Amino acid sequence: MSECIITMKSRTAAERGRRCLPRAGSVIVSLDPGITGNGCAFGLRLPCGEVGRMKDELRRQGIPFGTVIGGYGAK
Repeated sequence: MSECIITMKSRTAAERGRRCLPRAGSVIVSLDPGITGNGCAFGLRLPCGEVGRMKDELRRQGIPFGTVIGGYGAK
């Protein structure tokens, strides 16, 4: 299964995101700020099949996130 990264502006937001849906199997990764073009420096790497569910949970808990990098069909 392919992996995707949900970008986040801070390690704190990434940690909160990782804890909000532990079964998604997300891992915090450090990103080159030039990759996203908006200065996001961290992200949650997880299977692309979990992206939609993770984004829904992040929204529900009020945890800000940016774009999704990688994979086809990521929501």
